[in-house]
Amino acid sequence: MKKLVILLIFAPFLGFAQTFKSDDSIKSSYTDQPAHLLDTVVVSTLTKPQLYSNALNYLTTSFKDSRSVVEMKDLELGEIAFSGTIVEETVNLYFKCKVYAKDKKFKVVLSSLQYGKPIAGLELSNDQLRTANKTFDPVLNKTARQMAINLITDIAERVNRKPENDF
Repeated sequence: MKKLVILLIFAPFLGFAQTFKSDDSIKSSYTDQPAHLLDTVVVSTLTKPQLYSNALNYLTTSFKDSRSVVEMKDLELGEIAFSGTIVEETVNLYFKCKVYAKDKKFKVVLSSLQYGKPIAGLELSNDQLRTANKTFDPVLNKTARQMAINLITDIAERVNRKPENDF
């Protein structure tokens, strides 16, 4: 009985199997490290419009101005594309994200994953920051990788929630 309860508790997390691959669509700032792509496919009980609506809700609650980060959204195709930056004390994570929704299934793809070390007192663009931080740092790489995994897990969990306005 205990095993069954434990299995039921962890069953939702078994669907979030992520894969890391090198992303050949962009040139990495680091000469010895490629940019990366992270994706996950999740089986859901929600319909395509519900998943699409949840993805848009994630954007509006996660970003100050969601209109500035959205690159493309199409309900008919069930696709949303956006880009963003996660800023922390030790590392900035730059990413592009696409959410593909179908009935009972969705896919989240983080691409163009790159990171840079924030430089205090300087207001630099993302490209300038990546150029200024060309040396590969294994500690920052590990931190950025964990940030990307946390991000894709958070997106997948929020998209897969039963909508609050469903009655």
